[in-house]
Amino acid sequence: MATGLIGLAILAPALLMASSFGLEAGSAPKHPFIILSANLAMLGWFVGSLALWKQWRSAPRWWALGCAYLWLHVAIVYHLMHAWSHDSAFHHIRTVGGMGEGLYMNYAFMGLWLADAIWINAHEASYRRRPSWIGWFVHGYLFFMVFNAMVPYGTWVGRSVFAGFALAAAFILSKGSRLPESSPFD
Repeated sequence: MATGLIGLAILAPALLMASSFGLEAGSAPKHPFIILSANLAMLGWFVGSLALWKQWRSAPRWWALGCAYLWLHVAIVYHLMHAWSHDSAFHHIRTVGGMGEGLYMNYAFMGLWLADAIWINAHEASYRRRPSWIGWFVHGYLFFMVFNAMVPYGTWVGRSVFAGFALAAAFILSKGSRLPESSPFD
């Protein structure tokens, strides 16, 4: 019973935000669901990263949930802000970030996180045995992209949460800690 309620509480925002697809495409570029979905994706990235690092049994689910919120965020942005136009998104990123080609890095971010989430959920034992450089590359790239999203688009709350996560990660790494290569659950 409790698990079902927790699942509903985690998925309820997604169900609520899905209602935004009933609005006319391109009609609400400042809709609050854009920021809400971005913050939930960032929170999912943070909790998922923590769950992976701490080797929680639920890590694959948290990692997939964060990824799902990222994809929902992108869909909401494309629908409400860009009317499903790649050119509009490219121009927007060029205007705000100075380089429209950064949109392709966003696509790589989405694909990399999706591939990583699928891998851990489909075959966790293989995922946990992968070479450590793969994990460092994946998490380094995701960190880089979240940082680059927070600077031009983040709210002060999002930036504060990200800064806290970055400081915690720096502290852990300065102590010589490493990301674990294998899981005690295998």
